[in-house]
Amino acid sequence: GDRLSNLPEPIVHHIFSFLETIDVARVSAVSRKWRYLWLSIPYLNFNIQNIWSNPLERWSLQTTNEKFKDFVNWVLFSPLLENLKMDSRCFPDLKILDISSNSLKSLTLERIEFGGDELDNYKLKIACSNLESFNIFAPLLPDFNLKGLNSLQNAFIFLETIGEHMGTKEICHRISKILNGLHDVKVLKLSCTLYQVYFYIFIVLKNDFIRTCL
Repeated sequence: GDRLSNLPEPIVHHIFSFLETIDVARVSAVSRKWRYLWLSIPYLNFNIQNIWSNPLERWSLQTTNEKFKDFVNWVLFSPLLENLKMDSRCFPDLKILDISSNSLKSLTLERIEFGGDELDNYKLKIACSNLESFNIFAPLLPDFNLKGLNSLQNAFIFLETIGEHMGTKEICHRISKILNGLHDVKVLKLSCTLYQVYFYIFIVLKNDFIRTCL
């Protein structure tokens, strides 16, 4: 018999999680039972480098930019989505990134490069009540707005540069917002390359949450 078709749906979802989304759609053609299963997959994995490697795909993406953004919005509203990994190189003019989901459990934001020169206009808003894992890799320090992350188990925030165009007061204010938004996290890792001294002083002297963890 067809052993693959008889696998429980959670196991099939787990197998699909190791594939890129386009490959998941292709694999679904192998079995009648799987034909529409890819529509309920709680994992999305888009490799933008593979998209850009094909001139036709690149042209298509550029000419349907608004439709692509609408697709991303549709994905974020999915009641089944549990794992999401995004790369902002899909959005060269990005200034505000707003992610709200009650089903999302793992969120990874890679190379979050906000467009434009006005650092004050960069805003990152995340409201995911069931989020357990949060990872972000960003060249600059955006204005974080983290709400309702009560289920967060671990968070890793890597900022290459956090203070070239901001004063110490603004840096401390933004870091304070990050820490306040992550007050329920079990494991927190912060990494940055500039203003380590200001960052250290601020954490030790001003933040009760971090002081209780030392």
